Amino acid sequence: MNSVPSKIIYWHDGSECCDKIWEAAYRRFETPLQELKKFQKRLTQLGLSAWDKDLDVVELFCGQGTGLIALEKMGFKSISGVDLSPHLLEQYQGAAKLYVGDCRDLKFDNSRDVLIVQGGLHHLPVLLPTDLEQTLQ
Repeated sequence: MNSVPSKIIYWHDGSECCDKIWEAAYRRFETPLQELKKFQKRLTQLGLSAWDKDLDVVELFCGQGTGLIALEKMGFKSISGVDLSPHLLEQYQGAAKLYVGDCRDLKFDNSRDVLIVQGGLHHLPVLLPTDLEQTLQ
C-alpha cells in the first residue's frame, strides 16, 4: 500500500518515476516562491486573467504543483495536474485533482477545456513528432 494521499489517483500502475536525484535537483533549482512568481507572470502575460474561471484546466507535467497554485490564485475553480512523480505530487498543497500518469495516455473520462504545459516536454522519450502528437491528442 502506498503512503500517497488519497487525493492522488494512479492511472498507470507501476509507470511512475522515482528518480530521487533528479527530483531533488528540481526542488533546488528555484524556491517554490520564485517558481510561483514565474508561473503567475507567465500566465498573466498569456492573458489567463481574462479567461472564464469555470474552464476545466489541466496542467501536464505539473511536478510539485506550483503551476496549479498559480492557477488557483488566478481564480480557476476546476484544476487538475498530471505527473509521473508521486513524490513531487505529494509536495502540492491545494484543491486540484492529481493524477500519476503518462501524459501521452491521458485517462480522463471526458474532455477538458485547457491543457497547459509549463515545462516537461523534455521528459518525453521520443519528443518529435510521435510523443508530442500523442500528448497533444
